[in-house]
Amino acid sequence: MNTEEIQIEVAGKELDFVVEFNFTKGTPGVYHLAPENCYPAEPDEYEVFALYAIGYEQGKLKQYDVSYMLEFINDEVVEILECIIND
Repeated sequence: MNTEEIQIEVAGKELDFVVEFNFTKGTPGVYHLAPENCYPAEPDEYEVFALYAIGYEQGKLKQYDVSYMLEFINDEVVEILECIIND
């Protein structure tokens, strides 16, 4: 499992989050051989498990589980992870 800190704009403000996910690197396709030996490319796969908002409580750093938000923003989280991993 991988962990990455990301920023997401929510209601016009950039908020900090920690995301837990699995990443599987895709494979290139083979198209230059005989047809029976060719196969298509497989894309990278991201499986997001958890999302935590980073905040402070009584001056101490705290993570709040907001994984329920993934139902609404999973695609945006994956886009951000793609940018981070492919850089």
